[in-house]
Amino acid sequence: MKSIDFVEEHLEEAYAPMSITLTLNDDIDISRGDTLVKIDKSARIFTLDTGRLFPETYQLIDKTNMTYGINLEVFFPNYEAVQQMVKEEGINLFYNSIESRHRCCQVRKLEPLKRAMQGLDVWICGLRKQQSVTRKDMQVVEWDDIHNLIKVNPLINWSEEDVEQYVKKHHVPYNKLQDKGYIRCSIF
Repeated sequence: MKSIDFVEEHLEEAYAPMSITLTLNDDIDISRGDTLVKIDKSARIFTLDTGRLFPETYQLIDKTNMTYGINLEVFFPNYEAVQQMVKEEGINLFYNSIESRHRCCQVRKLEPLKRAMQGLDVWICGLRKQQSVTRKDMQVVEWDDIHNLIKVNPLINWSEEDVEQYVKKHHVPYNKLQDKGYIRCSIF
């Protein structure tokens, strides 16, 4: 859990004058929020609501707000873009093809993320190498060319077990769907 120690020791000092944000797009990402809120309660913390979230995920948002005394910013997709997409390809278009899945992701996730990221200098993410082979070369701190900012990945080297231990040890709110065997609860 060395990378969380890095954030706790250096983030406030190194990036204090910058606009820092944390995204909570997965239930286990709250462990990052737990650390950041301890550092700076005024930091922007946001999540994306794709319009396809489970009720348990909305409960997690409420519980997180209450637990930490914060108000998560929630960014939604443009409803006109969603209506047009559904009209053209159906409500479950992401099953149709890779192209349709990418379109759905663009409309429901990437466009709201782009709006949320405007004006930021630092973005703290909950990406982990264990989640995907495409993340194997990611570093704890790196430059994000897409959003043109510093990206901090404090959990990048954590295993699923590391996250579970942190959540239990620090009594971090988590999505109750995990108790039912769901691994990722954030998108659909």
